[in-house]
Parts: sequence; C-alpha cells; structure tokens
Amino acid sequence: MINTIYAVDFDGTLCERAYPKIGEPIQAVIDYAKQLSIDGHQLILWTCRTDDKLQEAIDWCDSQSLKFDAVNENLQSEIDAWGTDPRKIAADFYIDDKAVTVDSIITEKEVKQLIETKPKQMWDLKQAVQLDALDLHIYGYIEEMTYDYATGNVAVSENSAKHFREALEAFPDVKQINVFVNSLGGYVIEAMAIRNQLKRHPAHVTGYVDGLAASAATFILTACDTVKMYSNTEQLLHNAESLSAGNANDHRKNAEVLDALMVGNRKAYLEKSNGKITEEKLIEILEAAAWLSAEQCLEYGFCDEIITEKADMTAAKQMLQQMNHSLEQHISYNQSLTVLLRESLELFDTPKQVEPAIIVDPIITEPETPKQEETKIPKFLSALMR
Repeated sequence: MINTIYAVDFDGTLCERAYPKIGEPIQAVIDYAKQLSIDGHQLILWTCRTDDKLQEAIDWCDSQSLKFDAVNENLQSEIDAWGTDPRKIAADFYIDDKAVTVDSIITEKEVKQLIETKPKQMWDLKQAVQLDALDLHIYGYIEEMTYDYATGNVAVSENSAKHFREALEAFPDVKQINVFVNSLGGYVIEAMAIRNQLKRHPAHVTGYVDGLAASAATFILTACDTVKMYSNTEQLLHNAESLSAGNANDHRKNAEVLDALMVGNRKAYLEKSNGKITEEKLIEILEAAAWLSAEQCLEYGFCDEIITEKADMTAAKQMLQQMNHSLEQHISYNQSLTVLLRESLELFDTPKQVEPAIIVDPIITEPETPKQEETKIPKFLSALMR
C-alpha cells in the first residue's frame, strides 16, 4: 500500500464552525481521519489557529483520540526529499470544508455549457409593459421535437403546443394578447393546438406579421381577433403536406387523411376572412401555394389592417438563412443515405458468368484467401438508426 499525506483542516471540518470556540465534533470526518492513520497514512493538522487557540485544537483532537504527524508544518521527510520547506503544506490530499476541487469546476462548466446550448425555444412568451397584456413572439419553426442533422441529436422542442399551454396558463387573467409572427411554419398539428388555445382564451388577441408568416404560422393567425401586417410582409398559404411509405393503399389512405385535415383547416381560414373570400377561391390559393402580399391578405380577410411603416426584415433574413442551412444539412444527410443504399443493393446483384478455366496441370495448390469485402449494410442500417 502506498502511504499518502493528508492535510486536514480543523474548524468546519473536524468540528462545527464556532471560532474562537470549538464547535460540536463532526464524527464522520473524525472517524475517517482515524482510519487513515490506522491504514498507515500520515496526517497533518492544517489550520489558521495559532498560539493558545491552536493548542486548544490540538488538545481537543487528543481528546478525540486523533493524532497528527505534524501541525501547520511540512513533514521532515518531504523537506529532505525536495530540499525545501515551502509555506504551503505539501500533501497528497487536502480535507477542507471550503475546498473547491478542479473536478467540481470542470463539472460546473460542463453543466453551464449544457444549459447554454439547450435548444432555443422558437417562441417567446413574456409579460407586456401593460400589466393586463401579454406579448407572444413566434419566431422560427413550429415543431414538437428538434433534430440536428449535423450531430444527430434529438431533443424535445420548447416550441411545442405543450410548452405553449403551460406558459400561457401562467397568465389566465390578461385582457390583451399580442402575437408577433416571423415564421416559415412547421407542423400543422402543433399550430392547430396553439391556435385553439388562443381561441379559448377570453383575452382579445391581436396578431402582427413582423416578417414572414408561412404555412402553419398563418393557421395560428386565424385565432386572432385582429391581424395587422406591415406593408412589406407576406403570408404563404398551402395545403397540408406529409410523407408516406408503403403500398398503393397506404398512399391513398394518407391522401384521404390530408384531404380530411384540410376540410377543417379551410374552415379556420374562412372564419377569419368573415365572408371576404369564397371557399373556391381559398382552394385555388391553397393549391397554388401562393404568397400573399399585405394588400391581398387585407382583400381576402386574412389581415384587418396594414401598417404603412415598413417592418425591419433583418430578423426574417436571418431566419431564412438558418432554415436554409438546416435544409442543406437535411439534403446532405439524405444523399449519404442514398449512396449507402445504392452500394448495399449492389451486394445483391447477380454475379457475372465466368468461363471455366482449363486445367493444364493437376497441381494442387493452397487456395488464396479472398479479401473480405467491407460490409455496407450495417453502415446503412446504422445511419438509419441515428
């Protein structure tokens, strides 16, 4: 066993902190120090106490059957080994109630980084300047889960309807809710839940299009009693979209689900328009996936007022750049999967017919061990499971 040196503090470590008096003994630490001594380790009493107060501490330790090899000084063996007697006590370990370890600093830093890198919520809910009003900012993608195509990390999104409900419930008595929108949309089911939560709330809801209101974001605007658009902003309306896999029946079923979903979606837009647009015209706009100017939205009833002052589109530009970057990652990821799939399927191709060789001399030789071809299928499956 390697004998080690322990420097042990007194006040707050061996006894409760009560200086200049001596506090109640901390028995767990005392027993631990005793066991170290029994195991052959060396102990140094390391304390700020001096003169009479130091002697009181030494006598108190004796009463606890706790002996030390040195008090506030280095062991002679260490002085001889290093040829110096520094002011700092030389020890392998320091037992002190005020100690801050390097590991704790690193851990605290890592935890702080995790908090700082936590996925940012793409909506922001805060109390407005008026005590009876609430400001809601929907900036970014509306979704329940977030996926980073660069790292493969999946996390619960803070922009889901669930989080929105929990935050909105904290302000049940406000009289005015202001919804500021700059979003390319997201999942219509999440937007539908947010829209209906706003509809249920007794407050008057005013929507502001700060940049772009596209796809599912426009659906949330249908919950607003009043929608205001800056003159240089737009809305994008289109039919619901989804991906499907399977046989022909599966694809037809998915199409039927989308058709049924759009029946309810169109009702929301028609209610908001208050008779300014026919269902036939609305279907035409949705099928064309049309971008509508503020003037067109006012004409069709999706907007109630145009703010002549132009909105600052810097945030909208930054959002588009961020969304484009995410899309590029998604495309690159899918391209990689396509290549792996193609290479994997090649393993199942029928090998070309080879003419049999004519044996000239029946000499038996050791067959060459074929090089094992790298298996691509596990790679492909691994990529799918990321």
